[in-house]
Amino acid sequence: MHLFEGRKTALFLTVLVSAVAGFGVAVEAASYKQLKEKGFKTSKLTKNRAGQSGYYVTDGSAKYFCVLRPGVTIKNSKTLMLFMVSGRTISMNRQAYESKTTLNKNTPKYSDVLAGRVGPQSVRSCRKQ
Repeated sequence: MHLFEGRKTALFLTVLVSAVAGFGVAVEAASYKQLKEKGFKTSKLTKNRAGQSGYYVTDGSAKYFCVLRPGVTIKNSKTLMLFMVSGRTISMNRQAYESKTTLNKNTPKYSDVLAGRVGPQSVRSCRKQ
């Protein structure tokens, strides 16, 4: 007779191991707006170890990585830059884009996005590093 015989026992052990393993992973998250209100500084646009585009936000002791929200930025009067979910950047003719849709008044400038001068609307989640 085997100690772990039967489907119910195997299922129980699988659930138990999964639950115990899950307790070791704690992720601390915060909003970009809250971090900025606390005086955190934003880095230039960079990529994390996973290859996601975003910003390191730090106050000297705590460090968060905030993922860039995909979207459109204004490079100049003729060109728009699109940030894709994959982290790629694509340039696009502004006139062609505006023939299909209008730009939002709050559309950020490309240079501001690169320099880290962004608002909460340009950033997704922030995770503690």
